[in-house]
Amino acid sequence: MIVEELSCEGGDGPQRGAVLVVLNANQEWRALSLPYLGGRHWRLHPVHLAPHAGDARIAKEARVDDARGHFVVPARSATVFVAD
Repeated sequence: MIVEELSCEGGDGPQRGAVLVVLNANQEWRALSLPYLGGRHWRLHPVHLAPHAGDARIAKEARVDDARGHFVVPARSATVFVAD
């Protein structure tokens, strides 16, 4: 599994927020506990929620507990979460 956080904070522009990319190559779902990311209003990227998303499993199976920084991603998926 590969996890990468990309932050928009600290740049010259008005953008703020972050993107969390989780690549899960495992044959089973995986849970990540990243408490330092808690409380940032994480949610699935809107592309995953679109009616014609490439992998509909992500909208159905991916979960986030924002208060604890706990993320769940489906097996063999590339899941993207966004935060304010």
